[in-house]
Amino acid sequence: CSTSTIRTLDSDGIVGADTSLALTSNDYPVISYHDSTNNALNLVICNDVTCSDSTIRTLDDGRVGQSTSLALTAPGYAVVSYYDYLNNDLKLVVCNDATCSDSTIRTMDSDGSVGLYTSLTLSVTGNPFVAYMNTDTKQVKLISVFV
Repeated sequence: CSTSTIRTLDSDGIVGADTSLALTSNDYPVISYHDSTNNALNLVICNDVTCSDSTIRTLDDGRVGQSTSLALTAPGYAVVSYYDYLNNDLKLVVCNDATCSDSTIRTMDSDGSVGLYTSLTLSVTGNPFVAYMNTDTKQVKLISVFV
């Protein structure tokens, strides 16, 4: 660890809570995080290893984006689980391309106050599994999605 690079990727307001990081097959960072200023879920897609060039996407807004967890599919498309704190729901966004210019958002669980503290992984076949908390019952839940 003789050389390090520190970059500010987003400084527009109060940003950067609940970050989650994954690396593409080229070791380019992809980061999901909560944008507190705009009550949104954001994604940074780095275009090189040190992230000297990047794209920021707002994936969802409207009091959402806490407790993010990120994984990348085999082709490098982001999948993010997160908490919708307006509706107290667990949500999942699946990017349809590597730059996430197109994505699909799904409410995964809306039974009570669910979706905090998400942890996401993808199976070998790319199906998302999400562990999270039901804050009403104080229980851990798991959802698996088979597409």
